[in-house]
Amino acid sequence: MGCRTTKVFIEGKYVPVIVCGRQAHAKRCVVCQTQYDIKLCDYPLAGPKQGQMCDRPVCGVHATHQEPDTDFCPSHARVVTAQLLP
Repeated sequence: MGCRTTKVFIEGKYVPVIVCGRQAHAKRCVVCQTQYDIKLCDYPLAGPKQGQMCDRPVCGVHATHQEPDTDFCPSHARVVTAQLLP
């Protein structure tokens, strides 16, 4: 089992933590490659993957958040924005 040091965003600031086990190889943001504050894209897929979500890892800086609890990667955020425009 491997361990690594990373940071987690807690109460408005990044706090260093040591992560061991499976989480030691956490996903990185598809935009900036950071491992901090990772969210998974909630865009629903179509075609053969219908019923699944995109699940691209994206950090809190590059994720587009929509209430109540939905986050999109940059490419799917553009799709959602385009769909909302008249």
